[in-house]
Amino acid sequence: MMRMHVLTATVATAALLAGCSVGPAVGPEYERPSLSLPLQWIGLGMDNSLVANAEAAKNDADWWQIFGDDTLNGLMTQALERNGDLRMAQAAVAEARGARLAANAALLPAIDGVAQGARGDSNASGTLGNSSSAGFDASWEIDLFGGNRRAAQAARARLGGAVAEAEFTRISLLAEVANSYLSTRMLQQQLEIARQNLSDQQETLRLVEAQFKEGVVNGLVVAQNRAQAASTAAQIPQLEANLKATQNALGVLVGSQPAEIEAILGGTKPVPMATPKVLVDAPASVIAKRPDVAAAERALQAAVADQGVAMANWFPKVSLTGFFGISDYGNGNGSEGWNIGGVVRLPMIDFGRVRALTRQANARQQSALANYEQVVLGAVADVETRLSAYVKAVEAANLLKQSADASREAFRLAKLQYTEGVASNLDVLTAEQSKLAAESAEAEGNAAVGQNLAALYKALGGF
Repeated sequence: MMRMHVLTATVATAALLAGCSVGPAVGPEYERPSLSLPLQWIGLGMDNSLVANAEAAKNDADWWQIFGDDTLNGLMTQALERNGDLRMAQAAVAEARGARLAANAALLPAIDGVAQGARGDSNASGTLGNSSSAGFDASWEIDLFGGNRRAAQAARARLGGAVAEAEFTRISLLAEVANSYLSTRMLQQQLEIARQNLSDQQETLRLVEAQFKEGVVNGLVVAQNRAQAASTAAQIPQLEANLKATQNALGVLVGSQPAEIEAILGGTKPVPMATPKVLVDAPASVIAKRPDVAAAERALQAAVADQGVAMANWFPKVSLTGFFGISDYGNGNGSEGWNIGGVVRLPMIDFGRVRALTRQANARQQSALANYEQVVLGAVADVETRLSAYVKAVEAANLLKQSADASREAFRLAKLQYTEGVASNLDVLTAEQSKLAAESAEAEGNAAVGQNLAALYKALGGF
């Protein structure tokens, strides 16, 4: 019999609240702000062989594979599995999902199992008696003015924001791994160049020292060669320190200890090169799929919903309560019972609390709107900057290669002419110094191409 009462009362209450919660929710409805975006990217007019406009551009999501570097591919996979920042972002998504479920649950009744007992003198006769009851307590706030619905909207928006933030973290992580990896290979190459040049200079120094003993050259030649070798040698410790720091930073990104990342990298390898033609959507499409823009918009959407939550505090709150169970008041004869009641709470004197909450919500909405507009503006500038940087990095790398090739040839000719007595020792030293600088700059330029390519993919939303 009691079960029938519980079922009947629950169904009736559900029907009542379903009817009462249909009304409009207070507060503004969210509308995406209207923003002025360019119709075309300026950077697309720079070099059509490298970047081009394409509707619904479909670039490979695993863009780093264009480098054809198995070590880099493995590091990317490891970073997605181990990186602490990404795991924290994923945990934030789980937390936001829990908050959304809790906000949705506030729209439904709360039913608790209740059991209680007492012993005492209820009629001042000195006779002790027992009383007990067991059953179900139910409570349900009728969302007449939509405060709970607005809270649920805000929770959904924050979940969307957390998902977008996690995606932004993922895209940024992949770009950072590529950047650090390319820097590592660049420093390895620069270190190898410096060591090779030092070896050549030390060999030359031994030769001129022998010539000095034989009276073929004077002390100035020896001093010049010794200074050159010492200058090159002084670059090596700093390059080694920079390499260790970059390797360790890469290890942090992929979740590896210093010894492990060194083993993964193996020996010295050249900087991997790739200059693909990047297809770029129209500005509106690119901006719409950038996760940082999506996160800023979800934050604005949540702030608008919070305005409704705050405004709902101006209106009455109506709750239904009920008890269904068995009670025994000490006579040994338990009986089934139930009751349903209601509570209305009307704000009267709160010393400005509701007004302050409303102003606070309005201010947060204005702040979120300003942030969204600023993020969009920054996103447009970011894409333009990265388009230009990629094209110019390729251009610079080609020129640096020409410079390095010319410097190597100049050094070869200077050495040849020195042995023939046409050029001076200073000419050889100058050519050698220029070669070292040009080869180091060439390695740096090659790395810059890949780094700017990674930054461009990140700016375009990571695909």
